[in-house]
Amino acid sequence: LFTRLGLHSLAAAPMLVADRLLGMLAVASDTPLDAARLTGSPLLDQMALLLGNALEKQRVSEALRASEGLSSAVIESLSANICVLDRHGVVTRVNKQWSAFARDNTPAGGLVEGPGADYLAACRRAAELGEPLAARAEEGIRSVLEGKADSFRMEYPSGQEEPRRWYAMQATPVAGRRRGGVVIAHRDTTEATVALQKLSQSEERFRVIVENAHEAVLHVDGAGRILYANPRVQSMFGYS
Repeated sequence: LFTRLGLHSLAAAPMLVADRLLGMLAVASDTPLDAARLTGSPLLDQMALLLGNALEKQRVSEALRASEGLSSAVIESLSANICVLDRHGVVTRVNKQWSAFARDNTPAGGLVEGPGADYLAACRRAAELGEPLAARAEEGIRSVLEGKADSFRMEYPSGQEEPRRWYAMQATPVAGRRRGGVVIAHRDTTEATVALQKLSQSEERFRVIVENAHEAVLHVDGAGRILYANPRVQSMFGYS
C-alpha cells in the first residue's frame, strides 16, 4: 500500500496521556530511509506527546459540554427555583423559573437576579434593610460553603403580603463536595404551611373550648391512663 502511494520510509510514535494510548503519530517520506531516521527521535516523541495532549483536551472539552448540557436540562426540568453558587457565593447558573421568582421571594428580596450576583452580599444588604431572615440565610449558606455543615434548610414567607406564600430553601454542596459551591433550591410550601396553620388554629380553638367547658373532659388511653384532663375535672372530683 505504501509503495503504491509512493512512500518508502516510515517512523511512528505512540500518543500516550497518563499511560493511556490515544493513537499513533506516523511520519512518512517518499525517500528511502528518510523518515525511518526519526525512529526513536526525541523530536518525534515530543510531537506525539503534544498531539496526544491536544486530543485529550478535545475529548475532555466535548465530555464537559455534554455534561453541562445534561446538567442544564436537569435543572430546567425541576419545578423548584434553582440557583448555583460558586465557592465565593456568586451565582453561576439559574433555571428559567428563577428570574420571576427571585424578584420578591428570596430571603434577600429582589437583590439576587441571576448569574454574576453575589448571593451572600445580597443577603447582607437585605439584613441591613430590615429583613431578619436574610442574615440567617447568609449564615446557613456560608456554613455549607465553608464545609461546616452538610446542608442548610430554612422556611420563610414571601416578600408579598397578599397573597402571602411560604417557601423552603435548601442549600447543598455541589456534587457532594465541600468548598466547591452550593446548589440552592427554593420550593413553594404554601399549601402544606397553610394546612399546618389551620390545624394549629383548630387545635387551639378546641383547647380553649374544652378548658372552659362546664363538663369534666378526660382523655383516657386503652390501659386506663389519663392523658388529659380539663380544669373542670379537678373542681368536680377534687383530684388533679
